[in-house]
Amino acid sequence: MTGQEKAVTVVAHRTALGTVESTQRQFSYPSPESVKGRVLADLLSGMDITGLDVLYRHCSTRAAHHILRLRQAGWPIETTAVDAPTRDGRSVRIGEYRLHQDAIDAAGDAGRRFVEEVRRVEVHR
Repeated sequence: MTGQEKAVTVVAHRTALGTVESTQRQFSYPSPESVKGRVLADLLSGMDITGLDVLYRHCSTRAAHHILRLRQAGWPIETTAVDAPTRDGRSVRIGEYRLHQDAIDAAGDAGRRFVEEVRRVEVHR
């Protein structure tokens, strides 16, 4: 894949009520070299990620921005509020992001190839 965005049509996405609708959906793939591309590869790999994961794995404090841009590109990313401990003993609510398995399956071979390309690029960083 090149650094240009790629698009594929998939046939499932999750609604706000949590049910899967069958529809034509256009997903756009960002550059595999970008943080947005690496975040998408994590999600397509089935990972649940938080802002701290994006900071540690991809050196970016802008997880919510990357998620927003991926959603605008058609990716049905789900957010769940989870409790997380702080160093001073408090508990805070943070967002945890994921792609439902139906969306991962709908991305199919194109999604798997994208993840492979991102991982290949990461090795050469």
